[in-house]
Amino acid sequence: MPPISQEPPVPEKASAAIQEDEAGSSGSYVFPEVFPPFPQSEPCSGPGVLSLLDWDYPDNLDDFNMTCWPGTGWSPPTELLNFHVDDLSPSRRSLSPTQPVEPIVSSKQDPLHEHLRIPGASRNVDEEEHYPMLWPATQPKHLTLPRLGPSKSSNSLSSCFGLPSIGSRGASILQDILKAPFEQSLWPSASIPYFPTCQELDHCIDLYFAHFDKWVPIIHQPSFDAAKEPVLTLALIVIGACYTDFEGALAFSIALSEFTRRLLVFMAEHDPRFVRTEYYISAQLLNSIFGFASGSQRLYELAESSRGPLVNYARLMGLFDQHHAVQQNNDHADTQSRWESWTCAERTSRIGWAVFAYDASSAGMRNARPYILLHELRLDLPCLTKHWKAASAQAWAAIHPWTEQCPRTDSFQSCISRVVQHPASAHSEYDDDYVRSIILTALTRMVWDNKEATTQQAAMHLSTYDALLKGRAELLELLDSFASPTTGYYPCVTAKPSNEFTVQHRLQVGIAHGLAEGVVFCDLFATMLWQDESHAIPARNRILRWIKENPRNPRALLYSCAQGLMITGLYPCNHPQEAYNTFHCGIICFVLSTLLAADYRVTSTGESLAGTLPVCNLDWQGSPDGPDALAIRDWIGNGTPSLVRMRGVPDVFSDRGPRLVLQQTAEVLSNVSVWGIKHILLNAVRGLLHG
Repeated sequence: MPPISQEPPVPEKASAAIQEDEAGSSGSYVFPEVFPPFPQSEPCSGPGVLSLLDWDYPDNLDDFNMTCWPGTGWSPPTELLNFHVDDLSPSRRSLSPTQPVEPIVSSKQDPLHEHLRIPGASRNVDEEEHYPMLWPATQPKHLTLPRLGPSKSSNSLSSCFGLPSIGSRGASILQDILKAPFEQSLWPSASIPYFPTCQELDHCIDLYFAHFDKWVPIIHQPSFDAAKEPVLTLALIVIGACYTDFEGALAFSIALSEFTRRLLVFMAEHDPRFVRTEYYISAQLLNSIFGFASGSQRLYELAESSRGPLVNYARLMGLFDQHHAVQQNNDHADTQSRWESWTCAERTSRIGWAVFAYDASSAGMRNARPYILLHELRLDLPCLTKHWKAASAQAWAAIHPWTEQCPRTDSFQSCISRVVQHPASAHSEYDDDYVRSIILTALTRMVWDNKEATTQQAAMHLSTYDALLKGRAELLELLDSFASPTTGYYPCVTAKPSNEFTVQHRLQVGIAHGLAEGVVFCDLFATMLWQDESHAIPARNRILRWIKENPRNPRALLYSCAQGLMITGLYPCNHPQEAYNTFHCGIICFVLSTLLAADYRVTSTGESLAGTLPVCNLDWQGSPDGPDALAIRDWIGNGTPSLVRMRGVPDVFSDRGPRLVLQQTAEVLSNVSVWGIKHILLNAVRGLLHG
């Protein structure tokens, strides 16, 4: 299939976003006033997991000089950056909520150290007995290159291979490039002439809590003070602005996200202790989530490249291991003190859970391997949402009048064991929406592990292969039953979802089915559609072989994706992954309706001569025991000739079926109102429609 011929997406009411400074040489970076149009760009294919989205990013969202430093009215210290090899290793204990904050004595007023908290470098006594490769975060030291002393032997320096000498000129070049980072600034000055008013900033923060906080509940809104957490507040404004109706909101958010990212990079280089703070990890997490949803190619690439460091920071800070947190005895403290102490500990736990969920989402969003292993999660489950949202210490205490302390939740390991062993009782016990999302994320992560263990061709020759396939089927049944109000062969929508979490839970189940049932397909469909023929034809042939070898799996995958497309179309909720879910469901339905059509027509022609084919509505809603559910089950399991339909597509396997699927996908994507990535994905769908 030829590359996509793109159309520019529907432009926003705006003009150019990026302004160059008058000199034209410094590349000063200025905040945009309005949202830029999306120009047509040539398709290209990039490496690895980013290749799926490289073809249609609008250039002008990133059309600023990337060597610019976002100025804040102050300059980096003129002395050499203070690094020493021994100070780069972190400690799991360095982010303890109870650890003292250490002030920095500086020769000049430094806004970072003036406005931001840094964890102290003090050790607890028992820390000395910990694993020797773990250090506490400490204040960096002056960097200097020590002298390389004379040889300890009297022998002349040998030359084993007779290579040309580096010479004095080569040695001078090495010295020059080593000193270059310290003699010139990476980022020239930047300008912020259009910084929002206080009222506009407050509005962005308010909309963040109103619409986004429920998906990543890591900030304790009742006690949050925007002025005390400036770095985290910037990340909130980046996301909150997307929910406003301000002109140029998306361009503003993309630019502010780049400012924030550079600030985070500078903080990490300026003083390594910053990366051991909760607000740093939280800001980096939120900025990365926005990067994937923004529509900026640069922010997308940086978000993926920073996922590993983010996970590593969290891991080394002990965010996945509650046993490293220092516990305080608050039995005799007043209610306010107990609430504040509990809030601090719960916030730390929730940051760990949010990083895990963000990392795990890479499997469904980009078919990329998550970094965090399930056995690392030595955490208790988050508290109930009603505790977290209690507006005051008194309201919090009133929820559990039988005890002064908040009731402790189950550990994750015991929870997931119970879900697998006793799913019915676990379904009734773990009824908090956020807790249930974590459980579904963990089960989906287990599906990914199963996929990795069974994907390699050599795996099928191992004695464990059949057992792994059986385990995969059991995992999918657990997911179906845990996310749905009723237990059925497949998740069925029995009524209008009670809240937005119900929608997301069902989409999570669909993602898990896609990972399990489309093992080969999910790895190759992007190559088949958007790369040249030398790569596309082998990918298409491999997918066709997979269809022949596993005839049930393509039908099950088509059903799951049709359900996902229906759910996102009927119940949009502006989740940051919503556009991705819509796009993947629609494209998979399009490809399968094309590739399965030939076999469908052969088997259905003879059947249709004898009478009317039974109707199979892939996005049907109702009881799992009804005739429509039985028809779906029969078609998936046995391939019974049927008239296969879905929303807006009277016959999926007709000549017009694939095109109608794309039109439905484009319609649902166009209704995504918050995230800029929808323009990129919509252009891809339009390219297929006009290709």
